[in-house]
Amino acid sequence: MPTKSSKFVFLFFFTVFSLIVSLLFPSAVFADDGVPPSEEASETVSPVEDAATPEEETLTVDDVVSPSEEATEAIPPETLTAEMPETSVVEILAAMDEAGVALVDENGNPIPLVSETALELLTVPDPYVVRGGVTYRFLPIGGCAAFSGDPNCTESATPIQAAINFSVNGETIFVDPGTYVEQLEITKNIVLQATASGVIIKSPVLLTDFFVSGSNKNYPIVYVHDTANTSIIGFTIDGNGNGNDNYRFDGIGYYNAGGTIQGNTVQNITNSTFSGSQHGVGIFVYATDGLPHAISIDNNVIEDYQKNGMTITGNGITAEITNNTVTGAGPTTVIAQNGIQVSGGADALIQGNTVTGNAYTPQTVVSTGILFFGPGDVEIADNYLDGNDVNAYVTAAGNVEVTGNTILNGVWDGVWIDSSGPAVITGNTFSGNSEGVGLWGMTDMTAVHINGNVFTGNVLGVANYDAVDVDATGNFWGCPGGPDDPACDQVTTHVIYDPWLVKDPFVTPVNPFVPPVAVEKDTVKRSQSVPLMAGSGELAEISCESQSASFLVGEIKVVFTGLCGYETKLDLLTNELLPAKLDNSYKFLFGLDISLYQDGKPVSELPADANVTISYPATGLVMEWNSTTGDWQEIQAGEVNGRAEVDAGSGTFILIGE
Repeated sequence: MPTKSSKFVFLFFFTVFSLIVSLLFPSAVFADDGVPPSEEASETVSPVEDAATPEEETLTVDDVVSPSEEATEAIPPETLTAEMPETSVVEILAAMDEAGVALVDENGNPIPLVSETALELLTVPDPYVVRGGVTYRFLPIGGCAAFSGDPNCTESATPIQAAINFSVNGETIFVDPGTYVEQLEITKNIVLQATASGVIIKSPVLLTDFFVSGSNKNYPIVYVHDTANTSIIGFTIDGNGNGNDNYRFDGIGYYNAGGTIQGNTVQNITNSTFSGSQHGVGIFVYATDGLPHAISIDNNVIEDYQKNGMTITGNGITAEITNNTVTGAGPTTVIAQNGIQVSGGADALIQGNTVTGNAYTPQTVVSTGILFFGPGDVEIADNYLDGNDVNAYVTAAGNVEVTGNTILNGVWDGVWIDSSGPAVITGNTFSGNSEGVGLWGMTDMTAVHINGNVFTGNVLGVANYDAVDVDATGNFWGCPGGPDDPACDQVTTHVIYDPWLVKDPFVTPVNPFVPPVAVEKDTVKRSQSVPLMAGSGELAEISCESQSASFLVGEIKVVFTGLCGYETKLDLLTNELLPAKLDNSYKFLFGLDISLYQDGKPVSELPADANVTISYPATGLVMEWNSTTGDWQEIQAGEVNGRAEVDAGSGTFILIGE
């Protein structure tokens, strides 16, 4: 078998060869003292789940990790790539040939430099660590022959693990492109970073290292445990379908650990044939020690998993799961998958992810895009969820926030929440779901607010299965008529939907609608018109469909009575835009300018049978600007069902606190 050995043909060979080696290997990238620049390191992920029986498919993947602490700094792969020389290996080989360099195999036989064999020998990838300006290389067996006499070159059948064993806390291990068949175990606060795309860590047939969740052994390809800040950046973790002999099979596992998992592709975490065996998790983060663990899982691609894309479970874990793409198998009869699961008391922000294709066609159990099963606090923001049985399923959670998501084509629900605490659902688009939002068994329905969303093309916009009313005011229901119109999305009983938006607020979001506070149903007059941009300075028509029309601006409700055919313009005011400075004894809370128009002309006085009222939370007081006297004048307020209400007209009004 050929080795990377070489001999002199000319006396100046060593100088030429050193120059060529410096072009070939990335240690030459580092400037000045030869020490690589540092950056914040990313944190590691850990694969999902636990279920061993078919019924567990419904909403479980029982284990999750949670590391915490600041990440070690690392060099972004793109930086390394940008600094590498553009000279190709073929050109370098030609230069070596001209310089009289010769390669020989282990028996001393010459290897032509212009050959595939030479090309292979001189491009074997290697992990390396730079310490004190010295590069320490870790190569496959026979690889150090190219560095004859270099005491800092180590040969190993598992070169990445050899580099890990050599490293110390705070160091970065750089790994060149190539395929490495290894199981990795990391117990240090280090950064493991690919220098470019194409660095593949492939699962061996049998994995030996594991951690236990419940009574189950979990076998991750990359196993991080008992660390505070370990980062895995830029790799392809390939399970190669080796789940049959490694139950339960994970791509990346973090056990009682924290850190960053960033820019990786995790794939083929399945049995040799995709099956109903309840394992196969892309990233599993699991904690049992009750200590705080912070984990960042960012910008990864997770696909071809058998059970879960990722599972995060355990008290003490705080996870930020951002900008990942998690793709299930699509509609399947084989197994009920979950894209992202957070459970066991873990807190999580799930933001900016794309989660699709988790659907179990028998419908005897539920697949989910995002599953929160007994977590701590929950925030689901700015995600794209499409084609999952339930796009986001939340059960037995603390505080729940669902904001800014696009939630499409849920076979059952766009968002389902049960047995949970306060919930705010705002700024989302729900389309094509059987139910946009489903609620049941909430701990306090008065603390649930569904405002400022778009519901269109759902069988039901909001379904409330409790006997207590829920606030769902200020939403757009797919057409101007709201749920009273059969052409719009409908709602069940115990859903307060009036007033509603008559236009999609996300079409031209100049000044987005701010959700209102909860209002008891019997205090809400039928609202025929809620402007698209309350406070945007645009004219909005006051409808003639009933005597009164309500407009919502933040927590402020403005009701116009007897002004059919008029128009209004509602402008939000900051403290800086007020006509005169407030006395220092007052605290500015809210400013609103109300203008009335008829046939496009300003109206200064109300008709005799008309009035305008402002309703607001029963704190603070309202003052009106008197342009004649040039000062602020307090308006006496009454109280209606726990909210303050004042008679107003057109003019400038402020809500202040003393």
